[in-house]
Amino acid sequence: MNSNWLIDYSNQWHDTWELIGAFATLCAVLLALVGFWFEATRAARAETRAERAEEALAKDRADADSARISAESERVDRERRAQALLVIGWAKFKPEQTMLNGATLGSWEVRVGNYSGAPVFDVRAEAIQNNSIDKYAETPVLAPGRELVLEATSIDETSGPNAVLYFRDVAGRYWRRLQSGALSEVNEHRQPI
Repeated sequence: MNSNWLIDYSNQWHDTWELIGAFATLCAVLLALVGFWFEATRAARAETRAERAEEALAKDRADADSARISAESERVDRERRAQALLVIGWAKFKPEQTMLNGATLGSWEVRVGNYSGAPVFDVRAEAIQNNSIDKYAETPVLAPGRELVLEATSIDETSGPNAVLYFRDVAGRYWRRLQSGALSEVNEHRQPI
């Protein structure tokens, strides 16, 4: 036998161990790179989820703020309209004579009532007949619980006037109220806003 067999054997295995070590190092490096890639992907996904959650939270806050502002606006509008809704106008027929044919003759009046707890100002009541002003009456102040009465020219029970009123509330806003109950804000010249 050759006396160098031990040296040859150890040299052979020495190269093998170096190859195994190099392969193990390569695997460790690849495994570390894959781990870093997974961690970077997980972090990016977590950041994306956090950004989406922040956007959703910001949207929810904006929606809540919008709803709060809308509710506040509706509350303010209701408060603004509260006094104006208690000022009403209507036409009323006062029968005076019944004819032989059954027709009733009399007079129409337009009444304006202030049933709010505060006075209204610059009140103008109009009796509208055939799309034009038949008569009107004005008063600078209509106290709470008081009425303004305007006699119209119509005498037939079947064709009475429609009441239209204009007034200013205690907050200084001008309003137009129809006999039907419709209420709208107008300017000081009685033009719609």
